[in-house]
Amino acid sequence: MPEAAICFDTSVLRYFSQAGAMGILEARYRGRACTSEETRAELAYQRDHGVVGLDAALEALDRWISCLVIDDPTEVAEFTRLKAFFSRQPHLGRGEAAAIVLARRLGAIVAVDERSARTHAARAGLQVVGVIGILRAMAADGDLTWSQAEGIFARMVASGFRAPAVTLRASLEKLAGRD
Repeated sequence: MPEAAICFDTSVLRYFSQAGAMGILEARYRGRACTSEETRAELAYQRDHGVVGLDAALEALDRWISCLVIDDPTEVAEFTRLKAFFSRQPHLGRGEAAAIVLARRLGAIVAVDERSARTHAARAGLQVVGVIGILRAMAADGDLTWSQAEGIFARMVASGFRAPAVTLRASLEKLAGRD
């Protein structure tokens, strides 16, 4: 049985790119990864306004991550509603809304880190994963050693990723306590 498609939000791609880890995403998700034109626009805007380390993410959109358009009227209406809801919160909006709409269309996993977007996606019945979950899965599956995963995580934190704790393992423990 083929593995599920995965729809990436801007922040997940941003932090893997800034950590120099787009190659490990490609190794795991090539052939089943997608994102939206909204995410492409957000990444380009961030790069053009001084955010460093995004070239690898933008190059991935041309090489191995399918960049999809939301043009079905029902999806456009859902995207517009979600975008309005998320835009009331700092740092949320188009990318999160598009990732959720596309994941619903494709029956895909949605890769998003922002708590309210994760909560909304889970309530909508979507499987949700974020940076921490992707790194955990890669280490658990042997795609990375725990040491490599911790190194990537540390580079993400250094680039601005807001983690629940300083290390990947401590973050996992903290998140497990929320269940």
